[in-house]
Amino acid sequence: MTSTLGNLVKRGASMVLGAGLLAGIAASASAQSFPSKPMRMVLAFPAGSGTELSYRPVADAMSRVLGQTVLVDARPGGGSMVASLYVKAQPADGYTLYAASNTVTMKSLVKDAQVDIRRDFTPVGLMNVATLVFTVNADQVKATTMKELVDEIRSKPGQLNYGSYGVGSGAHIITEMFLNETKTKMVHVPFQGTAQAELETAAGRIQFNAAFYPTLNPFVTSLGGNGKIRMIAVTIPERSSLIPGVPGMRESGYPDLDSGLWGGVVGPANMPRPIVDTLNRALNEALKDPKVVENFTRIGSLILGGTPEDMAQKITRQYDAYAKLMRETGIVLE
Repeated sequence: MTSTLGNLVKRGASMVLGAGLLAGIAASASAQSFPSKPMRMVLAFPAGSGTELSYRPVADAMSRVLGQTVLVDARPGGGSMVASLYVKAQPADGYTLYAASNTVTMKSLVKDAQVDIRRDFTPVGLMNVATLVFTVNADQVKATTMKELVDEIRSKPGQLNYGSYGVGSGAHIITEMFLNETKTKMVHVPFQGTAQAELETAAGRIQFNAAFYPTLNPFVTSLGGNGKIRMIAVTIPERSSLIPGVPGMRESGYPDLDSGLWGGVVGPANMPRPIVDTLNRALNEALKDPKVVENFTRIGSLILGGTPEDMAQKITRQYDAYAKLMRETGIVLE
């Protein structure tokens, strides 16, 4: 009887091992044949928006590289939550991708967060970073460098205002990170959009603004504008090739302030590595496409690319920086 029981146990173990091997072979075969049908790239922005029009050429270029259509699927709403929750719930087979951004990092830090960008998605690769520019009203602020700006803010506690395109926006968080890093204070004045914040800066009703570079042309002398706004620094570590005359954070003395607004491709959690590698190669090739380069340059974005690990590291650094800001300042993200 003992011998019979032993044989049954061995047979059962063999069946489990065999099933595991078959599953592994099936997964490997699936990865090797990937992609064998059309895919979707989900966006958290409405069809026809500037972001959708910028990311669509990436999907089109990836389609050509992969030999399968990558459809753009716009699912706006909830400050990226509609798209995030949808992608989170999809199979991890590589056929549903997400053009995610730093907004998902912010949503990962709200109270009772429904998504965690570090846990719920698989990084594929970074696409671009939109460089914000720290700017000041040229008549009311004398500073021309970050050091001079910090000294001027300290000399006028509570007297200077800064604008943003909304509470919890990239401009708001980036400026608060700068103020927290330098232990200085300004008064936050949120607006409905970037254009209004820049108009108010030019008019002198606010003195400081983290602005998108392409919208500064009417106000900056070197860009052919009226000189009402002065650029101080870009919010990424190194100088931007789009604005080579303006220093980055490292050169300005603040190497830890890496606050560009990134965009990148992720999939649902636990995508197989061979599929991730296939998608990463396609993305990096797509980012060389002339139409993709033209579109990102037009909106003032730098093309990034790189490995899935590069993206994972950027997400972790940004998550940790946002979490630190919330702990030290009491800011609550919504």
